[in-house]
Amino acid sequence: MQKSQKLTLGENKINSQSGMQEEKKLYSIDELENEFYGEKETPERDRYEFELSLELLSEKIKEIRKSKNLT
Repeated sequence: MQKSQKLTLGENKINSQSGMQEEKKLYSIDELENEFYGEKETPERDRYEFELSLELLSEKIKEIRKSKNLT
């Protein structure tokens, strides 16, 4: 490993060159969704969740069709 490379361990980032630790904030999926798509029960969040469910459903349909050699 080169001296300038950094390692990420949990919530801490260690700079191997200086040996100092820097705090690194980790976010949950809920926190990220709230920040980028709005809180639950808002129109923007509802639209996001609806589009996400459609995407997941379409991927599942593709998998099933492929497993049955229909595509």
